Amino acid sequence: MIHVRYPGKLYIMGEYVIMEPGNHAVLISVNRYLDVQVKKADTLQVTSAHGTLKQGLNGTLPYVEDAIKVAQEYLIYHHITPHNFEMDIESELDAGKNKKYGFGSSGVVIVGVIDALLKLHNLKVEPETLFKLAVYTQVKMNKISSGGDLACSIYGGLVHYRRYKELPSKIEDIDTPWAYLEINPLQQSFEVEVGYTGSGFDSHDFLSKVKKLKETDPVHYQYYIDKGNQIVKNFIQNPREISYIQDYRDWMLEFASWADIQIESHTLTHLIETALKLGYVSKVSGAGGGDCGIAIYNETKDHALLESRWATQKIERIENIQ
Repeated sequence: MIHVRYPGKLYIMGEYVIMEPGNHAVLISVNRYLDVQVKKADTLQVTSAHGTLKQGLNGTLPYVEDAIKVAQEYLIYHHITPHNFEMDIESELDAGKNKKYGFGSSGVVIVGVIDALLKLHNLKVEPETLFKLAVYTQVKMNKISSGGDLACSIYGGLVHYRRYKELPSKIEDIDTPWAYLEINPLQQSFEVEVGYTGSGFDSHDFLSKVKKLKETDPVHYQYYIDKGNQIVKNFIQNPREISYIQDYRDWMLEFASWADIQIESHTLTHLIETALKLGYVSKVSGAGGGDCGIAIYNETKDHALLESRWATQKIERIENIQ
């Protein structure tokens, strides 16, 4: 029996700027995991809370199925014949309540399934190779993320991620260098509290609007993206200086105003402003609109007070996130 376990992620900074190749982001893994167990079997079977596959792939679990296909393609590329298996997938990323926290669950599923299958076939790969295989899966699904979610889940801890330049188009691309790609651990000097707004958010509309602005107003787009990316780079050079995280929140508000998108909902603004008044550094985590906000600290804080004040706006403090 093979068992692999990967955490979810939260963005500390780098949202939106990481849309561009060569730009940077900082993410942190959370104490919520996806577990995948797999063993050899006569027939292929997958069980999960979101559905079951029996006797083959049928489109009911797309992220799982495409990850399986890529793992099998990579095995064949390395002259290993894939065999059938029984797989069980369990996730803590939605706390079993069907809540969309924004922890990157779809990306973690891809990572966990590929890694488990490669290990079942005794094929050991480096973390960077696993990252590339996960990206390749997203490309084949036409569900491409920035890659930060994948990098953070694979490497864990506080991670500096620099986005690669070109999308992989064939399995041979996995074993070649990717321009710009960097994934490096950072020394964590702070702790994180997470507040959930009670409403998930699909970032597709925001990102689509920003991409259109890139085409219609490229000069201002590049100005804002470069400005935000520089703040991230400043933090990477000095990750103990958490004031850069607050600078990034200010940048996100400026960028949102220009792009005419509401990154901070009323609830998110309350979450952030409440934390700021109690001495935390605070911002959204992710594209905004919903999901979670973070409150960061490097000195002792009264978390019970933060939790009670968040609760007045029905914001849920997610416990034991780190």
